[in-house]
Amino acid sequence: MVRKGWLPLDAVWQSFTSAARHYWAACHQYVTDTRNHLQDKTYYSEFEFLVDKLDQEEVRRQGKTTKEEVAITSKMADDFLQKESALET
Repeated sequence: MVRKGWLPLDAVWQSFTSAARHYWAACHQYVTDTRNHLQDKTYYSEFEFLVDKLDQEEVRRQGKTTKEEVAITSKMADDFLQKESALET
């Protein structure tokens, strides 16, 4: 919806950036492996597009110059997933 302009990036950033960026950090290797296995480069491509835009917005908001400066590390992703798994449903 961001790609089509139906939702403004700043609103999506406010609501979803933390979860989306952490989940992508946790699963991007799985997605890459699955794309290769299926020979389907479109597998989760819209989510990857969204996270890329959220990363760019994060760089802008933090006054940084590269996405590497705001990257979610594997430790950060693991910690996030631990907290997510502890949430009650």
